[in-house]
Amino acid sequence: MTTFKKLALLLLALLLALTLVACNNDNGDDEYDYDEDGYVGIEPPIGDISDMEIPDWSLYPVIIDGVGVPGATIAFDPYVEDIFPTHVSLINVAEAMGASVEVNGDEVALESLTGDPITFTVGGNHFRLNGGGVELNQSTFLEGGTIYVPMDFFRDVFGAEVVFFSGGHVYIYIDSVPDDMY
Repeated sequence: MTTFKKLALLLLALLLALTLVACNNDNGDDEYDYDEDGYVGIEPPIGDISDMEIPDWSLYPVIIDGVGVPGATIAFDPYVEDIFPTHVSLINVAEAMGASVEVNGDEVALESLTGDPITFTVGGNHFRLNGGGVELNQSTFLEGGTIYVPMDFFRDVFGAEVVFFSGGHVYIYIDSVPDDMY
């Protein structure tokens, strides 16, 4: 019995040593560089990501065409109790897609992906798009100095192809839909 215990302890020690060696496979080279805002290396406006390494998406709550948007945030509608975020910070996300945002008091102006003028009043759910109007189910709001728009704004008003929330992130696809989405 003593020999069996010794053999079992020896095998257990060998298994533990192999596990530690496998877990400590650090060659000293970090695959990504980070700063206080997250991943450094992919900067908006969004370009062709086919040649880029995919960054650690956990650093970004908003991802456009597979690229995280530094400084973008997501929020819940303050007037509706919900378990999923419903709004996205406007300025960082719109600028990542090449639009400049002008804010004058509560009035906001920017251009859609097709260059059409968009205007709206913070606190409302009516968006003026190229002379017409689009009304969304949720209103815009200002929180902590950040203007939040409903996620649907980027699809129904701004002109992105697909917008959805999944796994803690808002995904925006400008004009391409991933093959595995459907």
